[in-house]
Amino acid sequence: MITSVSGVFIYSFLGQSLHLLPQRAIYWAETKTLIVADVHVGKINHFRKAGIAIPQIAGETDYKALDAILNTFPVDRVLILGDLFHSTYNEAVVDFSTWRKKYSQTEFTLIKGNHDILKDSFYSAASLKIYEHTLIEHPFIFSHIPLEENSTYYNLSGHIHPAVRLVGKAKQSIVLPCFYFRQKNGILPAFSTFTGKALLIPATADTVFVIANQFVRPLTSAL
Repeated sequence: MITSVSGVFIYSFLGQSLHLLPQRAIYWAETKTLIVADVHVGKINHFRKAGIAIPQIAGETDYKALDAILNTFPVDRVLILGDLFHSTYNEAVVDFSTWRKKYSQTEFTLIKGNHDILKDSFYSAASLKIYEHTLIEHPFIFSHIPLEENSTYYNLSGHIHPAVRLVGKAKQSIVLPCFYFRQKNGILPAFSTFTGKALLIPATADTVFVIANQFVRPLTSAL
C-alpha cells in the first residue's frame, strides 16, 4: 500500500522544479500543480463488461496513489493531460465523482484526450475545468497528444505511455515506464497502473527517467 511519497527525483528544467514521482506523476513546485496523464478511469469496468475477470483492488491502487500525493504535497491544482476516463460512462465514473469531493478545495483541470468523450454536463458536475486541446502556462504548453509543430513553449503531454527496455547481465531485460524528455516535448508515463506501455528507443539528446522499485532514476544510473 502506498502511504507516502518517496523515491522522488527533482528535475530542474527550464528554471522550474519538476518533482518526478514514482507514482507516475509530476509535481510542479512553482505552481503547486500535480500533473498526471492517462488515468483511464473506467477501463477496468470496460474489461469486466467484456467478461474479463479483474480484481477490484486493481482500480483502487490509482486512487491510493493520488491520495498519497495529495496528502504529501501542497497541491492547489491537479492538471490532467488527457484520457481521464476510458470512453464510456460506467460506475467507475460515479466513483471518481465521489472521490473528487474529498478535494473540493483543489482545482481539477482536464485537457481532453481521445478517450474523454463523456457529455459536457458530467465534467461540469464533477467540477472539472476543461480545455479542448492545449493550455499554455510559461514555460510550458500542455496537451494530450505530443505536439509536432514548433513552439516558443516546451510541450508536456501524455497519450504515448512511454517505456524503455533495460538490458542487464545474461541478456536479462525489463521494460519500465518512464518520463521521456525530448528537445521540444516531454511525455509523461501513464498514471494508471492498468495500461500498456509503448517501447521507445532514446536518442542521444533525449533525457529519460525510469521508474523502478518505487524510485525515479536517470536512465544512465537505473541499473
